[in-house]
Amino acid sequence: MSSSELNEKISKLYAELNMLNAIAESLQRHHDALSKMILDVQFALNTLKEIREIDKGHKALIPLGSLVMINVSIEDNQHALLNVGSGIIVKKPIADIEEYLEDYLSKLQREQLNTQKRLESVMGSISNLQVELNKLLQRARQ
Repeated sequence: MSSSELNEKISKLYAELNMLNAIAESLQRHHDALSKMILDVQFALNTLKEIREIDKGHKALIPLGSLVMINVSIEDNQHALLNVGSGIIVKKPIADIEEYLEDYLSKLQREQLNTQKRLESVMGSISNLQVELNKLLQRARQ
């Protein structure tokens, strides 16, 4: 392989490596976002379970995220409001919302697993390219 062919091959590998690194970063961000969404759904499920077990009229501290809590008086421990998208909120039995959230949680977990597998595949390709690139760089130095 001539010097110019070797340099061209090295340039192509660098470009491919940069592209794969960008894909890996994107997959990692998606994985992180899915992790946050999974935690949010699990938190909602736990909160709904606790509300269902509280008697009507009792006071409770309800978390509004991780830093804020609010005192409330439970008037209805069998129904909650669900945002179904586009600003539409519907009142549903807590059991129905829990079923919806559990299904959504399963979908998120499957998506996270698929994203993790794709990320591992891309990382494997990056590793292989780095090995190949290092060999070509050593040949170019000789």
